[in-house]
Amino acid sequence: MSKKDREVQVTLGIASQVYDTDWNGRMIEDAADVLAKLPCTMDIDDKRRVAFCIVASSPKAPIKESDDKHVGDRLGFLTRKVMGAYLADSTDIDLFKTHRIQLAPYFDKRLHKTPQESSEYLAPFTCKITDDAFESVNAQYDEYSAARNSFDHAVEKLRDFADLSPYGFTCHRSEILSLLAFIERTLEAADVGHLYLWYNEKQSGIRRYFNDLFRRKQANHSGYRRAQDYIRSNLFSYHAPDCWRDHPPLLQAAESDT
Repeated sequence: MSKKDREVQVTLGIASQVYDTDWNGRMIEDAADVLAKLPCTMDIDDKRRVAFCIVASSPKAPIKESDDKHVGDRLGFLTRKVMGAYLADSTDIDLFKTHRIQLAPYFDKRLHKTPQESSEYLAPFTCKITDDAFESVNAQYDEYSAARNSFDHAVEKLRDFADLSPYGFTCHRSEILSLLAFIERTLEAADVGHLYLWYNEKQSGIRRYFNDLFRRKQANHSGYRRAQDYIRSNLFSYHAPDCWRDHPPLLQAAESDT
């Protein structure tokens, strides 16, 4: 390993979104390429972990194998095979974009056959990256960490606000609406995969129930308590995004202190 190389631990996630396949995982005949989206986490030291999203693609013909259990697993396995070379060639690993990798150019003649245990690509492995690439990740870490902390803080504040009295909702209406808008902007910048529709549905319901609480005058009304329970229980299941497709917003000092 060169003095300018750094070792990092990399872990690929499940290829949960596979494009150009049907619901049973069979490839659609009229598409030339098949693509899979999968998250990639990187431990840059013992305490710091970052992540980014990969879309791996390959021409459809060489991907097909008669013994494939799932096309996504095959693409995940092949992505793991090329990650060392992909990262070694990168001088800037952008944490705030989707990394698109064409798999075929990394293989001289034909793609490697998927092993019997195709999900072995999910096991952590070590990669070497250049010092420049390491410094680029290091420089982005503060923003990456702050974005996740901002999201968690906004969710926590909204859960606290759900316990307010009718008078409290009158006083804090603008702060609540600001935090709701912040979470929605964050989710637009995030890459949460198929969970985006879930978040969109929950966020619409949370906003609707907060608007309901703004107009209510009796805290002991069953509708008041039902709205509070809905908000608290759904916000409890929110988790800060790991992957981003754009730079996310950060809470301003005034919003953070509310």
